[in-house]
Amino acid sequence: MTAKNSRKRFGLLFLVSLSIAGITTSATAEQRIDAKMNDQLVMAGVRIAWQNTLPLGFTRSIKSYHLIDEYLYAVGTDAELRVIRADTGQHIWTKPIAKPMETVYAPIAYHTQEINAVALTRLSDILLLDPETGDELNRYKISSPTPSAVALSNDNIYAAAMGSRVFNYSISKKISVWQLSTTGPISLSPLCLSHIHISEPTRPY
Repeated sequence: MTAKNSRKRFGLLFLVSLSIAGITTSATAEQRIDAKMNDQLVMAGVRIAWQNTLPLGFTRSIKSYHLIDEYLYAVGTDAELRVIRADTGQHIWTKPIAKPMETVYAPIAYHTQEINAVALTRLSDILLLDPETGDELNRYKISSPTPSAVALSNDNIYAAAMGSRVFNYSISKKISVWQLSTTGPISLSPLCLSHIHISEPTRPY
């Protein structure tokens, strides 16, 4: 089995185990795992890799889970990010990432020769955190509120903006390099493909 196939299989086993076992807020909820469904998983050759209980109060819950590299990121309704090692289920850190009710979009990976980070997009800035410790590595301001998570590639930040526009920011220069107008509003995140070169416009818009 190749390393690539191994990672795919591990991701499948892990996600299935997460959805079945559940990361819950109380021991009572953990005891309500559906036995019949577990039997079906065993018959299908799928095993539960691990179970864990996240540190949550009764008034808080997890809005979304995101599997990125070897970490599972759990975004809570309390504007805190809880991070678990995907291979062992160990909870390694919790960090506030926004004010209550503030918009935070799905985290994305950001890897360069100089930095290994997880990036969190908020309405007007981007927060880079160390996946292992939760320490803040950097923070980038964006001039226009964005309706979705940004895309990061090397020295570039690609962000959609209110008003049917897409911006390219230079991280090192800390300026907007170019912007494009679109024929309609953009609500999804930009997609950056490494084998496609995006040329700068010859004139400003």
